Amino acid sequence: MDYKVFSDVHVFDKQAKLADKIAEVRASPFTQNVYAVSGRSEQSSDSPHSPLNEMVALRGEIAALSKQVERLSRDRSRNRSRTRYGKSPYRSKTASRRENYHYNDEFCYYHNRFGSKAKKCREPCTFAKASEN
Repeated sequence: MDYKVFSDVHVFDKQAKLADKIAEVRASPFTQNVYAVSGRSEQSSDSPHSPLNEMVALRGEIAALSKQVERLSRDRSRNRSRTRYGKSPYRSKTASRRENYHYNDEFCYYHNRFGSKAKKCREPCTFAKASEN
């Protein structure tokens, strides 16, 4: 082990122990404190499996997964709104009836809606006159 690396690690260990002791003295028995260590040795950040590199990789994966979840939930809500308000295979007959429906201004609502099966009629309505001819 290189003397400089050993020296850096030894200094960091001393600083960490000192910080732990200070935290123990200052902390109340009812609180838990977390302290970050700001020093990094050059050796640990260069290796591909260093904690820093792993954390960066994990953050990238979390961001990608978050985007994927957002996209999937957006697509799901769009599909739900299409089936709720769009054309549905179960309602195709009703939709085709509406497309073929022609409103006659001379007939009342009931005769326009129910035709000869209408039980009610409102004036002015010429349905009865038209069916008599």
